[in-house]
Amino acid sequence: MVPIWYWTDVNDWTLIADIADVPFIEVGFLDGSEEPDLFVQDSPTQGSLFTNDQITYKIRHIYGGTVQDYRGAYKAVVA
Repeated sequence: MVPIWYWTDVNDWTLIADIADVPFIEVGFLDGSEEPDLFVQDSPTQGSLFTNDQITYKIRHIYGGTVQDYRGAYKAVVA
C-alpha cells in the first residue's frame, strides 16, 4: 500500500494498492486517441488574428475513468 499525503489530514488517512498488484482503476480514451487534439486558428484574414493580432488555440482531450475494484483503495475517517 502507498500512503496518499494530499488525501490525508491530521486525523484521517488513506492508502491505495500498487496498480501492479491490484489494478483497480480503468481509464479509457475516445476512439483510442490517448494524445490531445490541438487546433490552431491562424488564418490571417479571419477571426481575432486579423483584428487583434491574436492566434487562438483549442485543445480537445476526451477520456473517462472508473473504479473497477473497490478493494484497491481505503480511507479511514477518524473523528
